Amino acid sequence: MGVKLRVAHRSSDKAERAKTAGHDAVILDFAKPETLRPALDGVDAVFLLGSGGAGQIEDVAASDEAAKAGMVAGGIPELYADAMIDLNRLYRSGAGAGVTSAVKDVTGREPIGFERFAQDHAAALR
Repeated sequence: MGVKLRVAHRSSDKAERAKTAGHDAVILDFAKPETLRPALDGVDAVFLLGSGGAGQIEDVAASDEAAKAGMVAGGIPELYADAMIDLNRLYRSGAGAGVTSAVKDVTGREPIGFERFAQDHAAALR
């Protein structure tokens, strides 16, 4: 038994390259609500990954009401849109800014970033 993965890219070129490489790849752009429903159809969990480099994550200032309206217009159920707005409020309050020693406490090793993890385990992630 395995886990099916779908990769999503904002860039249609990157999505096409991933498809050519044999991946289930789609276009997903949070600034384009019409891409949400087709990209997330049949998906059970979402992991947002990026290297944090320039252009990876773009902060778009929008009111909670406008963000919710965009999500609902893109097909996200209102209950989920409300939950996303609540989560966004929590992070805006600074609740996600804390750094803990949990990784080192549990493993005895310093934490590493995702990019390093992906490089170290590239064969297993293919």
